[in-house]
Amino acid sequence: MSAITQLKDIVENEAEARATGAEHSTGAEQSTSAEQRPATRRTAMEVLPKKPSTKGTAELFTGDVWFDVVAAGEEPSRIRVNVVRFAPCARTAWHCHAAGQTLHVTEGVGLVQSKGGEVIVMRPGDTVHTPPGEWHWHGAAPDHFMTHLALWEGPGPDGGPESQWGEHVTDEEYNARQRHRRAGQ
Repeated sequence: MSAITQLKDIVENEAEARATGAEHSTGAEQSTSAEQRPATRRTAMEVLPKKPSTKGTAELFTGDVWFDVVAAGEEPSRIRVNVVRFAPCARTAWHCHAAGQTLHVTEGVGLVQSKGGEVIVMRPGDTVHTPPGEWHWHGAAPDHFMTHLALWEGPGPDGGPESQWGEHVTDEEYNARQRHRRAGQ
């Protein structure tokens, strides 16, 4: 039996046990009584269904951008993770995040810039963090595709927007690469 099949069987058994109110045994007996166990019980791990890829809208992006939602946590988790794929010259509009954002490049060559800062070149393995409220843009270099993981958090139970979007990055701003530096330098 494959590991995936075994995992599915375990998840199905857990779900069935929860539905009938029975405890699922993994073979290792618990030494604590029900009165000694914590009141909250961890829910079973689940394999989430893959969502279809989404084309980035013209309101938020210049050029061809596609993304896949990897995680969109619900309270108490607020994590957001997308895999974002940019065609050459494609880029986000100026934007900022309430809790900051981390980008991790997985392939290609990308560019990132904070408002008033210099354009930074990103390559596979580079990780760039923008702090909360910092206006920035990111996208692919003119002659390369670029893929990155985008990680950020939602604003929490107090509300407020997790991201704010501004104007499109002009060609002049995008082409200011002559004064760029490499990420991490």
